[in-house]
Amino acid sequence: MEQIETLSLLVSMVLLALTLLALWLGVRLYQLLRTGELGRVWRLIVFGVVLLTFREILRLGDQLHSVPGLMVFERTAETGFMALMCYALWKQWLTFDGLQRGRWLQAKRQQRLTPFARAGNQNQEPSEEPIKMRQWPTQG
Repeated sequence: MEQIETLSLLVSMVLLALTLLALWLGVRLYQLLRTGELGRVWRLIVFGVVLLTFREILRLGDQLHSVPGLMVFERTAETGFMALMCYALWKQWLTFDGLQRGRWLQAKRQQRLTPFARAGNQNQEPSEEPIKMRQWPTQG
């Protein structure tokens, strides 16, 4: 039975080390992407990893010395982590979906403008040049 407890303690320490590594990497990524919508998402992810680290510390503390009621705090931290991850992933999906829709709308606008641009040049191939506006003649 003691071997299982020792193995469990070792696994908990490794898991704590991995969550601390994830926290360090998350903070570094947040420093790179701190602006815009992606920065907000990474801020949530880093805060979620902080909650996960807190949960692992509580779990390790519970294995070293049993404290009544500690499981409630551990489950609360885990629930907060999962809620933040779901919200952050949803926000990131909205960001990329918005970018994709923006590209789609821009392509639709280009398709609508193309027939009008070619109306005067029925026999010519469409060109990649932008449409030039004609200037009104000046008097003087």
